[in-house]
Amino acid sequence: MILWNEYPILSENFLKQHHDLVLYDVFHQVVAFLLHPPPCHCTDAPCQCDLLQKKISFSLNLDLFNFLQETHEDSEFLSGARLLLNIPQESYFQKNYTQAYPSWLIEKNLNEEEKNFKAVDQLTWALLRLCETYQLSYLRETRTSISESLEVIFGNTPVKTNRHNKLQESHGGEHFYKRQFKRYKSVCHFIAALQFMKKENREPILFSWNQSDRIERFLSLANWFKQKLLLLQTPNAKKKDVFLPEEILPLPSWVVPHEIDIPIEPFEKKLEEINVPFVEYLNSKSA
Repeated sequence: MILWNEYPILSENFLKQHHDLVLYDVFHQVVAFLLHPPPCHCTDAPCQCDLLQKKISFSLNLDLFNFLQETHEDSEFLSGARLLLNIPQESYFQKNYTQAYPSWLIEKNLNEEEKNFKAVDQLTWALLRLCETYQLSYLRETRTSISESLEVIFGNTPVKTNRHNKLQESHGGEHFYKRQFKRYKSVCHFIAALQFMKKENREPILFSWNQSDRIERFLSLANWFKQKLLLLQTPNAKKKDVFLPEEILPLPSWVVPHEIDIPIEPFEKKLEEINVPFVEYLNSKSA
């Protein structure tokens, strides 16, 4: 299980004083997990995922610290930043480390994952909306499934028809969605939160050192999605829960979904379809 740095040797007052730096430190680790989500599915040995995660978060932390050095003269603040961001004493290694995994490459890699993120985000929302649909139906169940969610996304279009082929081309196909969801399952709540903020603000929250409030909202959104996803159940399966707690990356203990209330719209046509037997039963009783 991935555990965040709880900074056990540091005082509560010190952490409050440097709250923004803690947010950036956590967010940089999230970026690393988005590019190399646990658990690793590498088939090549030895696996480099863990090392790459550390390189990404350290490279981003180092960029932030270099920025702070240019904009702050307070030596006490910089000492605190060095401690929280785990920055070694200045050396040739520190000055040149970002050349190994620079921010522009991290940003490029994230942009290349956008299609995968969109598929995961769409399937995540379909799972939540399908659950809401079943809860509002006469069944009153917290029920959903990946196969049924994909059916809602792609429809019941016959294979090899023009509509089916167009959906496959534009969306990547059901197998693509399943493959990406399996790969990013542990971080899908982060992906959903990131995509939600992109739609909400139409601005990236990466690589800018004056957006700690947005990072705090991002973490709160991710926690809100995580809590919703852990409630999902699937029918006719040995494992009823769609997400087990150990299958989804936890957040730091101090992150709470405060003031988060996102409406989840049901699938109206699906709701009507589910309610058909109940409506027919009521009609037969009144006849």
